[in-house]
Amino acid sequence: MALGNAPPADLVASDGNLKNNAVQSLIVRVASAATWLEQLLGPSDWGINKLIGAKIDGLIPPWSGILLFRVPGATDASGHGDLWRNMPCRVDCHSDFARAARSVEIWRLK
Repeated sequence: MALGNAPPADLVASDGNLKNNAVQSLIVRVASAATWLEQLLGPSDWGINKLIGAKIDGLIPPWSGILLFRVPGATDASGHGDLWRNMPCRVDCHSDFARAARSVEIWRLK
């Protein structure tokens, strides 16, 4: 796995050429993050399409990994990304973005 690598220039450009205070390139959109994760790690290890509004309690595997929620109609990022630390979904599964998501994916970090 290529931890610490800068995001590819084409993804940075399509994401708005954002930089942090240290002038490092950033990507903020879920679609860009998914593309980069697929380039680095391959396809997600687990994913589910769900009805908007459905709860996801107990569905996410208790792995450590990178979790992406895709939310239709969300402005800017179009969802949410999270580092997931080997636990079943509990408190965050009740948040508005999790219920609003149309899909959830996780890339397992071993």
